[in-house]
Amino acid sequence: MIVDNSGPFAGLGRPLINNQGDVAFPAILDSEIQGIYTGPDPLANVVIDNNEPLFGSQILTFAFTGGLNDAGQIAFTAFMEGGRKVIVRADPLAVLPEPSTLLFLGFGLVSLIGFKRKLKR
Repeated sequence: MIVDNSGPFAGLGRPLINNQGDVAFPAILDSEIQGIYTGPDPLANVVIDNNEPLFGSQILTFAFTGGLNDAGQIAFTAFMEGGRKVIVRADPLAVLPEPSTLLFLGFGLVSLIGFKRKLKR
């Protein structure tokens, strides 16, 4: 199970699953915020919701019908204030190493530089 309506989600729409096993689904939170999500945490797994502006306008609602490809890109239609309608492609974020990984990498590079200098002497 990925998500159900017993937690922060009041209502769930039709989920999409690509060949990589990625999931995206429209949902309404208990707080009545509508959005598109990729997992059970509405903060960490939000693609877009109508709590934040998009292209400088407030989103009124979404249409999410069949827009998840094998690259993890999600396509949806957003209906905006003022009657504007936009079709959007959301790309997944690049996975960044955790800070501890960067710390060890930095320490390793410094050690290699020190070792190389020691060999030159």
